[in-house]
Amino acid sequence: MGQKDPLTEWQREGFEMFGTLMKGVAQDFVRYVMHVQVVRNEEPAPLVQNVQQSSADNAQTSGFASAALAQVAAGDDDPDLIAAATGAQQAPAKQAPVINDEWSKTPRNAPCPCGSGKKFKLCHGATL
Repeated sequence: MGQKDPLTEWQREGFEMFGTLMKGVAQDFVRYVMHVQVVRNEEPAPLVQNVQQSSADNAQTSGFASAALAQVAAGDDDPDLIAAATGAQQAPAKQAPVINDEWSKTPRNAPCPCGSGKKFKLCHGATL
């Protein structure tokens, strides 16, 4: 090997071979991947035939309002149905306020406020 260390020469040749391999991969990538042309074979949209469309006379009414209108027309005197048929909307019910006490503010791992000495999550917090 010309008075050179065989290990060093083997590493150098391996490095050169690896560089040649990487250059070949890059050239193949450019040759095959970068010159790809995508061709789409799109089929024409199918022609739909025998389609019937129907809609209500008033597009603003819902199905429930239409049913309520038909029921009122049939002679039902229920005030809720009359309100639904005429479009009168009921006021939303008010929610009850949430009352927070010392039990709801207690962290899970804190001692229970009842004085049992247990953690809140094992005492009264287990039921929450």
